[in-house]
Amino acid sequence: MQKINHLPPKHGVWDLRDYQVEDLAFYIPNERVANLSDPGTGKTPSVCKLFQFVWEYLNGRSIWSMPKSLLGKNRDEILQFTDFQPEEVAILDGTPKQREKILTNKDIKVFLMGFKRFGDDWERILQFHPDIKLHAVDEIHLGFGGHNSQRTQSLYRSSRKIERFLPMTGTLINGRLDSAYPTLHIIEPRYYFSWQAFQNYHAYFDEWGAIIGWKNHDRLGRIIERHSIRRTFEEIFGEQEVVYEHRTCEMSPRQRKAYIEFEKEGLLELEEDFLDGSSAGVHAIRCRQIMANPEKFDLTKGEPTGKDEQLLIDIADHKNTGEPLLIFGVFDLELRRTVDLCRKMGLRTELINGTISAKKRAEIDVKFRQGKLDCVAASAETASVGYNWAHIDHTIFLSIDYKDSNFVQAVRRAIRGKRKRPLRVSIYQYARSMDQRIFQVVDAKSDSQNKVDGSYKKLNLSKTNAEVNVETPIGADMFI
Repeated sequence: MQKINHLPPKHGVWDLRDYQVEDLAFYIPNERVANLSDPGTGKTPSVCKLFQFVWEYLNGRSIWSMPKSLLGKNRDEILQFTDFQPEEVAILDGTPKQREKILTNKDIKVFLMGFKRFGDDWERILQFHPDIKLHAVDEIHLGFGGHNSQRTQSLYRSSRKIERFLPMTGTLINGRLDSAYPTLHIIEPRYYFSWQAFQNYHAYFDEWGAIIGWKNHDRLGRIIERHSIRRTFEEIFGEQEVVYEHRTCEMSPRQRKAYIEFEKEGLLELEEDFLDGSSAGVHAIRCRQIMANPEKFDLTKGEPTGKDEQLLIDIADHKNTGEPLLIFGVFDLELRRTVDLCRKMGLRTELINGTISAKKRAEIDVKFRQGKLDCVAASAETASVGYNWAHIDHTIFLSIDYKDSNFVQAVRRAIRGKRKRPLRVSIYQYARSMDQRIFQVVDAKSDSQNKVDGSYKKLNLSKTNAEVNVETPIGADMFI
């Protein structure tokens, strides 16, 4: 392959910010590298330029896979930052007949698609376009974070046919060190000859073979650093002031009684699954449901929960000031109840989570940014990437999931550049509940990420408070 070790003129079509020019200069001579920069630092422009470089200098087309919610935004940015015409950049989606029409179009230079579409159709794409020379992956941790999934195995096979690979994410370590393995395996498989070799080098196992901890973070960090470029948010925009506050609430007597029945076993299950959390057992799930969705078990008798009562106070403040509000939660019923509360209080509110179509989410996003909505209630799993809501000065977390990456990315939705005002983040918790253990689980994952790369600041969601019975203080030492 022809190696290009210089760039076209910095001005004109290749005009970029200085550090983005450096990023592009890093991609060009290296066929397989990663961009691990923080959210909001401007990864996209240099990647768009790389698509144009591949076409103009290497006579090759490109594939860009990503969460479906990013498809429209990323296509717009390709057209903004390159000389490609609209008919040369296509989103591969729709009915089989519609996809066939796109695939047979020789004018298309860049194909955008969701992760599933790539996993299912990459071989067919190469049949029509054997000159595909680059596969970029936006937010790779969301699509290809697990080695054993069929989708990741399909990604491995595609890497034998597509010579250039550029994964993008600010969260390569997504709770577990082995979430970095698929990316490293494609970039340079000789570090770890197999997934099991990676596990043996980096994991601690209990007597039954379950992973109970991680080790050798420094070696993994050096490998990642060698094959990636990373810009921190602070490097680009400077330190951003974020004010965190815990809102401690009480369960109702009936809610507390039901919760206690499941708490002991639930905490044990959470302890056993602390490295993942996605497989929490029945008791842990039931505890969380009782806290978040007590109406499902007829525990409220139509009365607001402790968190709802606190939320009504915050909603009233926003109703008086007219300032927009962003609310995150985990459970669908919890978020739908929140939407109803906000609407009853007079806030124009919509829901974004996995039950809402990508088209509808895009419409809600536009209305929120245009000021036609006062509030969005969302799950961090769905809305933690792709949304630019810098007009928000207050974010509320009713509940959080087990991923430190989701919390960080969710907060970043309101930090998309240099802020004029501090961002206030309110974290709700029930006193003497599983909420505190979940904070500790997330803190532990964040600490593991920091051990791999010290530029990731450690979270400290836990709080010293006799009432909630947790250990770690929250305050000036809590960072994003």
